[in-house]
Amino acid sequence: MDIKTLEAAATWYVQLNDGTVNEARQRAWHTWLHASPQHAAAWTRVEILQQQWSKMPRQAALSSLGAAKAQRRDVLKILSMLVAVGGCSWLAVEQVPYRSMLAELSTGSRERRSLRLEDGSQLEMNAGTALDVHFDATQRQIQLYRGEILLQTAKPADPRPLVVQTVDGNVRALGTRFSV
Repeated sequence: MDIKTLEAAATWYVQLNDGTVNEARQRAWHTWLHASPQHAAAWTRVEILQQQWSKMPRQAALSSLGAAKAQRRDVLKILSMLVAVGGCSWLAVEQVPYRSMLAELSTGSRERRSLRLEDGSQLEMNAGTALDVHFDATQRQIQLYRGEILLQTAKPADPRPLVVQTVDGNVRALGTRFSV
C-alpha cells in the first residue's frame, strides 16, 4: 500500500465526516473504495486509526487538534500526517530488510568471521553479512539476508540437504565449496 492511497483514504474520511455529505459524494467515495483492493485496505486502516483516536479523552483530542479553532483543512493535514507516518512505519517494517538487523549471525562493515557449523561445514562470512542458520531433522538451511559467504560443506555423509536461501533464490549444496 502506498502513501498516496493512504492519503486519499484519509481525505475521503474527512470529507465524509465534515457534516456536508451529499449523495454524489457518497457515490464517488463508494466508486473509489471499490476500485481497488488497496483502497479498501487503506480505508480499513484509516477507520482503525480513527477508532484508536476516538478512544482518547475528548479534551486531550481537542487540544491535540488545536482546540475548537481547528479547521477542516487542519484536521485533514493532521489525519494525513498520521496516516503517512503509519504508512511509512508499515513500509519500514514490510519493505526494508529489517530481518538482517535481527540476524543470528552478522559481521560489521570491516569484520570477517570464520565458523564451523554443527554439521562440520566451514562458513566464512565477509564484511557486512547477516544470516540465520537453521538445522533440523530434515534439512540444513542458511538464510542469507545480506552480504556474502564462502561455504565448504561437510562430508556428504549427512543425508540432509544444505540449502542457502537469499532474496534472489536458493542454492542447494552438493558437497562442494562455493560462495553466495
